Amino acid sequence: MTLHLWLSDLVNYSAQIAAIIAIGSLAPWLLRVRRPDAMLAYRQLLLAACLLLPFLQSWKRPAIESSSEESIEATTITSATLPARHGPTLEETAAFLLCAGILARFCWLAIGLLRLRSHQHRAERLTPLPPVFEDLQWSLGVRPTIGLSTEVSGPVTFGIRDPVILLPARFLEMPAGAQEAIACHEMAHIRRGDWTYTILEEIIRALFWFHPCVWWLLGQIQLTREQAVDGEVIAITASREQYISALLAVARGRLQPDLAPAPSFLQRSHLSQRVALLLKEVSMSKQRLLSSLAAICGALLVTARLAVFYFPINSPAQEVVKGEANLLHRAPLEYPADAIEKGIQGTVIVEAKLNERGVVTDAHVVSGPDPLRKAALKSVLEWHYSAQAQSPVEVAIDFKLPLKSSRPQGVIGGVIGGVPGGVIGGVTGGVIGGVRPAPAAPVAESGRLKGIQFTRMTTPLMEALTGHIPVQAGDEIQADTLSRVRQAVRDVDEHLDVRLSRSMNTEGQWEYALQIVNTAPMETADSAASPRRIRVGANVQQANLIYSPKLAYPPLAKQARIQGVVRLNAVVSKEGTVENLDAASGHPLLVPAALDAVRQWVYRPTLLNGEPVEVVTVVDVNFTLLE
Repeated sequence: MTLHLWLSDLVNYSAQIAAIIAIGSLAPWLLRVRRPDAMLAYRQLLLAACLLLPFLQSWKRPAIESSSEESIEATTITSATLPARHGPTLEETAAFLLCAGILARFCWLAIGLLRLRSHQHRAERLTPLPPVFEDLQWSLGVRPTIGLSTEVSGPVTFGIRDPVILLPARFLEMPAGAQEAIACHEMAHIRRGDWTYTILEEIIRALFWFHPCVWWLLGQIQLTREQAVDGEVIAITASREQYISALLAVARGRLQPDLAPAPSFLQRSHLSQRVALLLKEVSMSKQRLLSSLAAICGALLVTARLAVFYFPINSPAQEVVKGEANLLHRAPLEYPADAIEKGIQGTVIVEAKLNERGVVTDAHVVSGPDPLRKAALKSVLEWHYSAQAQSPVEVAIDFKLPLKSSRPQGVIGGVIGGVPGGVIGGVTGGVIGGVRPAPAAPVAESGRLKGIQFTRMTTPLMEALTGHIPVQAGDEIQADTLSRVRQAVRDVDEHLDVRLSRSMNTEGQWEYALQIVNTAPMETADSAASPRRIRVGANVQQANLIYSPKLAYPPLAKQARIQGVVRLNAVVSKEGTVENLDAASGHPLLVPAALDAVRQWVYRPTLLNGEPVEVVTVVDVNFTLLE
């Protein structure tokens, strides 16, 4: 999987999480579900659903098509010496920041755990225990280590096998009722095993440090857990006023934030919500609770379906998972039609032998499904590595079945990294990858070289040419220039060819342009990062509509008083015209009129990275009878 595809999937996955958390948090508020125990379980399941979302959906794979037409842009370089790459790309920077943020959060968690251990070692063990602790240990069935610490501003609890409760130094000065409430609260956390959940939540917070919705949900889970424990404490002590007094007594102290990942008795930001719930005495019948949760789950399923539809996660169709180091160019990978029909997929491992120039001279398949071996071997034999590559090279190609498509399936034609793109392999009728090379111009008269143009080149291949081209922009063109440049570039790669064209400038002098063309069938990850087709929401695409003729209401539907919405699936071309159109829903009497009207619509072309792309969208045509 390429870095571009990985980042794109992460953005889509983040959008899916945001949609689910937003609806999943709004629905309980609208239905007035307030019971802390039910809300805690619900929010934990909501978080688990967000984490499992990638495994609960079908990853979208590009459909294999039998033919493809693409135009390949030529890059003009004003000097034969390519500039060295300075600094990482934007995508590499984004990936670095994501990884650095995760590492920083895990370091923060590790520091917090070390700080907890330090607090425990410095704490003064509370002996003998106050009578309230002795009674609670017998009634709750837990026997933690209890200590007094001057380094904590409020009670904290941590540990799994050997749980520990650290109390502030002023605990013994509190009234007996407040001491009982605090002790019962902390022991309830131990009996429930809440510290394990706290650590897991901190790990999730570290992995999703960049996602505000995940942070918000984790904060709500923490608040709901404390509210659930509040209810248990009141049930045990049978004294609501005493417990609220204990909360207020702790709040009057100087609560300081701590790095320690442990459930604390009180966070000042939660005080008002906890006290309000304690005073409200929320009650809800079991029947109403179950019906509300069922309605919420239904809303979440609809939201998840829409989120997956509008923000799909892509997976690669054929991915080179090993053997790309020092690779200058590679030939297209063809997925055999019979293998697709039989549902065969898997990884093919090929060992390739290289000569001193990096050209693959021999290759054999080490392992992999038999129907896929020939396609992998055919492609690898056309690959070309740089001279620094060590022979032999082990190549692993992962073949994955594409999604079913309404178009004929056959040659993949340039799908690498899971995103359609790339270039067309092969030379047909003198047209290379959709670009016809400029004819060679004889050097009849002297002139200067205006620039050097590279066509169908990967970045590694252009870097390999650095220093090998014997001329640069501004040099005088000689009779043997073409032959010298051709020999020099073919020393790098035998698939390269050279063309020389000339034109007259405004001063009446001849100027020459040198074009270096890669004639080999090739496929690159760089070109794969530019999709030919994207999905756009109905409202966004509607804003680009520039021509729509008046909708004709079908006479039969009008007589029968039939009205409603017809939903159409549409593919809009790069020019803005509607290419493919089919009905997804709607009354049969209304569908033909909707199809006839939308086929005439014209949109403003959609641009991606400055280039027009095809658009997959949904069109809703509303038929309404005027009274």
